[in-house]
Amino acid sequence: MLFNSLTYILSLPLFLAIYYAVPHGWRNALLLVASLALYMLWWPAGIVVMGWVAVTSYYAVQRLGQAQNRNRRELWMWIVTILAPLLFFKYLQPINECLTEALHIDWFLNHHRWAIPVGLSFYSLQALSYVADVYQGRAIAQKSWLNHALFVCFFPTVVSGPISRSKHLLAQIESRPATVNA
Repeated sequence: MLFNSLTYILSLPLFLAIYYAVPHGWRNALLLVASLALYMLWWPAGIVVMGWVAVTSYYAVQRLGQAQNRNRRELWMWIVTILAPLLFFKYLQPINECLTEALHIDWFLNHHRWAIPVGLSFYSLQALSYVADVYQGRAIAQKSWLNHALFVCFFPTVVSGPISRSKHLLAQIESRPATVNA
């Protein structure tokens, strides 16, 4: 859904009314559900990929945040795990085409066209930047799964960027005013 679409323009006031009617403690859950619902309007199966990135990056920051010794091998394992969907969707098709052409083979990958999930680069690289910040000690591992998932899946940044640093967006997710002021 685009920000200038009629559906978005009509649903935004409704969402804001619900957002401010919900108790303050439930607002992050509401934002996460709304972000996932809007994302699923494009490609429902893409939620699996987004979920992969959110779950793996959460476990990465938990492990790396607890580690006394900074283990580069573990960091690289998490980087590859988090970026696996990005590497698969962005690079499998071009590599397959090069191999098919060079080796003159016809195999099952030639008959599949993979749709790249919307915003895959944005949310993958945002999650990865948070993992790097935790590894380097510039950020603390987020204990709340809900806040972490909202950081990775927040709809406005997923569809159009920019890639937000954890110190900016997570700080707003963790604490923001309960009411609107002028």
